[in-house]
Amino acid sequence: MRRRLLIVLVGAAVPALAAGLVRAGTAVTAAGFLRENMSPRLVAMGGLKSSVPDGPGSVQSNPAGLSMTGRPEFQSTYLNSQVQSMTGFAAYAHPFFTNPRFGLGFGAGFIYHTAGNIDINSIDGTSRSLNAETSYAGLLSLGARAGSIAVGVSPKFVRSTLVEQYSARAFAADVGALIYFFPKTWKDRVVAGFLLQNLGTKLKYLSDEHDLPRTQVAGLSVRLWEHRDYGSLLWSWEAERTLGETGRYRFGGEYSVGADADPRAFFMRGGFRVHFDGEDYSFGVGIRERNLEVSYAFVNGTELSNLHRLGIGFRFGSYRKVLPERDEVDDMFKGLEGSERYRLLELEKIRD
Repeated sequence: MRRRLLIVLVGAAVPALAAGLVRAGTAVTAAGFLRENMSPRLVAMGGLKSSVPDGPGSVQSNPAGLSMTGRPEFQSTYLNSQVQSMTGFAAYAHPFFTNPRFGLGFGAGFIYHTAGNIDINSIDGTSRSLNAETSYAGLLSLGARAGSIAVGVSPKFVRSTLVEQYSARAFAADVGALIYFFPKTWKDRVVAGFLLQNLGTKLKYLSDEHDLPRTQVAGLSVRLWEHRDYGSLLWSWEAERTLGETGRYRFGGEYSVGADADPRAFFMRGGFRVHFDGEDYSFGVGIRERNLEVSYAFVNGTELSNLHRLGIGFRFGSYRKVLPERDEVDDMFKGLEGSERYRLLELEKIRD
């Protein structure tokens, strides 16, 4: 009962906390492509960022999630819209330590964005077509976990060019944290996430300086149901606020058949956004066959256009378990009766 009450309280407090994190200014920000969530999985789930570890996708969402990576993974995603803009993302995640007490993961990623062409008409009557914006960002990420708390950081280098003439660059970082509630009993079933994005220098085009889209996010994820044969259901909600904007909210879920270690899995995802200009609901699917995973996400565009994201992921090597399965704990006691069972329990208490 106390644990259920704690989940309810945290679930109510986390969105309120995130909505009040950013208070200063009404600045006009640049490098809007840094706000895009490139993970088809998370985009389909409402664009979640903070409380759902996502392997290589954690490089550009919450870097603390790298500490939960169970094997080397590569991910490549592509985003396009009907207004000629295109964004590509590639990332790699590699675990160094994976055990219930400590986890350490490294990641690297690259984001490329082009906003399409615009026509420039000169006073002499001539015209030409120029690329409106070409930008990219390189990221290096590190996530570490000790017990039930994980932290991560993603330093990044950003370069942006407008109309093929005016360039600017900036250095920034994303900082994130994950808190697992009662991991010995619930494993990763209840997770709170916190994220600060794009903390760093400004982009300066000629004499004009522009802030990066500094964003602060807090969220909570709960695995409502989990069964080895009938799949699991994950639900998450979060709140975020970007510099110069009001608070926004995301809700999303994922139904999956197949665990991280399984060679085959199927995923159905959906989500909703509140107070987002031009976007509301989203959905997507994913399928895994051995080491290959393909995911698709659709975002309904209420103003400009619909958005489509397609991602391909590759896994290498064998899966290393990050947290013990509950069934493994139960198997330890099979065949043990009376004093033997009691003795094993006492040894577990001493070891902990």
